[in-house]
Amino acid sequence: MGWCHKNSKPENVPFRFRKIWLEHNQFMNFVKLSWCEPMRDGPIRLVMRKLKRLKGTLKAWHKATYWGTRDKIAQANKSLKDIQKQQEQEAFDVQLHLQEMETEKLISNLMNTEATMWKQRASIKEELEGDRNSAYFQAKARMRQAKYFVEEIKTTQAKPGASEPHSTGGYRPAK
Repeated sequence: MGWCHKNSKPENVPFRFRKIWLEHNQFMNFVKLSWCEPMRDGPIRLVMRKLKRLKGTLKAWHKATYWGTRDKIAQANKSLKDIQKQQEQEAFDVQLHLQEMETEKLISNLMNTEATMWKQRASIKEELEGDRNSAYFQAKARMRQAKYFVEEIKTTQAKPGASEPHSTGGYRPAK
């Protein structure tokens, strides 16, 4: 019988800084508040403990701020469609037009946020796995092997006393 754990994620997952955090207007204040909270310890240990505390608070802040971006985009799209339906009936309503513009801006910001996060995830994966583990590299290697695969070598040996030279006539590519 094995143990059933709800979270099988290891505890020692490395901390990764997210580029998207720098674009958030409250990020630097959040870091300052966490860093300025008093702690007592030796100088080196103090820095280590503050960084550890900051890691935990940043993870929680990231989860509260950025998780569910897809759901937020879907909800904003639905809201935009509702606003546009209302505009069909009330074409000259300035409030609806302003709401539509704000919702479009929100959708654009959310999509940029999601794209930035996926871009960073992709570069981390590429850095960890490298070219040699990519499907593209493997396909190119297979094509190269198939192209230069020697299927059979033809040789003709001259009989003793004959004047024909030896031929190790090339290779025939695989079909």
